[in-house]
Amino acid sequence: MTVLLVDIRRPSSSTSNSSSSDRSSCSRAAPDIVATINKEINAGLADPKLKARIADLGGVPMPMTPGDFGKYIAAETAKWAKVIKFAGIQVK
Repeated sequence: MTVLLVDIRRPSSSTSNSSSSDRSSCSRAAPDIVATINKEINAGLADPKLKARIADLGGVPMPMTPGDFGKYIAAETAKWAKVIKFAGIQVK
């Protein structure tokens, strides 16, 4: 399954030397920008042609609010962190 996720968080200038995977130190885009992007993405995901194309590629459209997206990312991060730790996977 392929899931299309768009994360518009960006590293803050004070953490420019931190790891790009360190999401805890990211600042958020302006709420009005997030709302506009979210509205347009969800509208696109509601389009039957786009839904069909995503399905053809093996994906599942997942329209959600920015808050729900944050919860989803946090849950996925925790889930995969456990898998990585259990498997002993390390970056070389």
